[in-house]
Parts: sequence; structure tokens; C-alpha cells
Amino acid sequence: MLEWLARIRSDGYAVSRAHRLAGIVSIAAPIFNRFDDVIASINVTGPEARFDADSITSMIPAVREAAHDLSRRIGHRGHHGASSSEETGTTSLSSK
Repeated sequence: MLEWLARIRSDGYAVSRAHRLAGIVSIAAPIFNRFDDVIASINVTGPEARFDADSITSMIPAVREAAHDLSRRIGHRGHHGASSSEETGTTSLSSK
């Protein structure tokens, strides 16, 4: 579990495929406070039928940027995860 959380912190996002609910995909990114603690997350969620690999890959940068912007607005000064140009895939919390 700790390795999984460390990877999400490093990558700046996580993708869940039917992890909590069958047929549901979620892309989430952590929101940090000024002490570098994760205090919340932001996500995009929808049915698997609308979340193919290309759509997931295209949504990751927007979700990460929204989380980064919210973090910055509440005092966080760091930046977690690879930049959008460094995207290499998704972090799967659970795959079917």
C-alpha cells in the first residue's frame, strides 16, 4: 500500500479501473497543503465505455494541472509528478 501511494505521489495521478465500482473508471490527482501533506484529491469519473486508453491519457494532464492549481492556491509551493510532456502511461490502481 505504501509503495502504491508513493507512486501516486511521484506520478502526480492515479487511474482506477473498476476498483470500487464495476464498470467505473476514475482519474485522480492529489491536492497538497503548504506542508506538503495530501489533504484532498480531484478526480474525473465515468463509465468504462467512455474511458478508453486514449481518452484516459488525454485527461491526465488536465486533472493533474487542476490539482496543482488548487494546491498552489492553498499554499503549496512544490510540484509533484512528471510534467505533461513526460507522460508515459497510467498508474493503474486496479485493472480488469
